[in-house]
Amino acid sequence: MRTRTVEVCWAYQDRDYIVTAEVSGGSPGRTYGPPELCYPPEDPDIDITEVREDRDAGPTCPELEEIAAKDGRLLDKIIITASEEEAADAYDAAESREEAYREQRQTLGRYWKGGV
Repeated sequence: MRTRTVEVCWAYQDRDYIVTAEVSGGSPGRTYGPPELCYPPEDPDIDITEVREDRDAGPTCPELEEIAAKDGRLLDKIIITASEEEAADAYDAAESREEAYREQRQTLGRYWKGGV
């Protein structure tokens, strides 16, 4: 996974915050097939860059960033959000390639029929 900036909501002590984090690396691993091709999953690196109360407010105190970095549920939410965005980007890229391929086939079809 390439480095991706992710924003998620986080509730802490009856207040809602927006956490901005950079997520990089990580691998789902491979647990099927021949043993020589298998490898364990790796957790991504997560760097919490900012914690703020709303989108327009400035960053909050660094202590909140440290607390957020230790919240397992928040870290899971960051990983899931980054993975979903990565999957959506891959889907969009595949869709674009398929559309370009269709257009190319139509153009070649007209060319071979003498229509171009």
